[in-house]
Amino acid sequence: MSVIAAALLLASCRGRFVSPAAVVDGGKISQADVQAELDLLATEPQFAAALHGPQADQGRRDLAREALAALISERIATEYADAHGITIGPQDVSAALRRAIAQLGGQAAFQRLLKARGLTLDQARELVRQQVLFGKVEDAVAAQRLGSAAGSATRQQKDAAFNKWMAGRLAHADIQVNPRFGRFDPGTGQIHQVHSTAS
Repeated sequence: MSVIAAALLLASCRGRFVSPAAVVDGGKISQADVQAELDLLATEPQFAAALHGPQADQGRRDLAREALAALISERIATEYADAHGITIGPQDVSAALRRAIAQLGGQAAFQRLLKARGLTLDQARELVRQQVLFGKVEDAVAAQRLGSAAGSATRQQKDAAFNKWMAGRLAHADIQVNPRFGRFDPGTGQIHQVHSTAS
């Protein structure tokens, strides 16, 4: 086997030997998933500032923990969606994206926003997909928890019902976080930095 062929084979296998960032009820969240989420968060001005300057390394670690916590919540929501037949198709994402573009003032304004935030269209679609998924799951959970009162419930009441449900799931799900990222707190759903005492 040539050196080039061996290198290509190793490159294709490498991802299989990298520990996942987290495992949620048996489902893995890869370190690549965290990097993709981190790249999305880094386009938001309030987070981007933390990635520059003398504290950039610490800022990146903090943001990676936030990204992983968000992915864990997304995985919990996805589990619910799968169990209850809630699907998010490309047409759902396209429709939501069209509404967002209209609210922004049209395609030109949308393109300016993408450029200003350094987002690709695929990244924007992924953000919209996450929002649509959470919206559908939130509505379904609220309907389940509020019962007949769900139809007249305010957005705040639905949010509260969903947040209470999510807190319960985070507290009772089997969630294991790679120590590289920190320690998962099931009471808050946050990931805390682990301060090693090793030299």
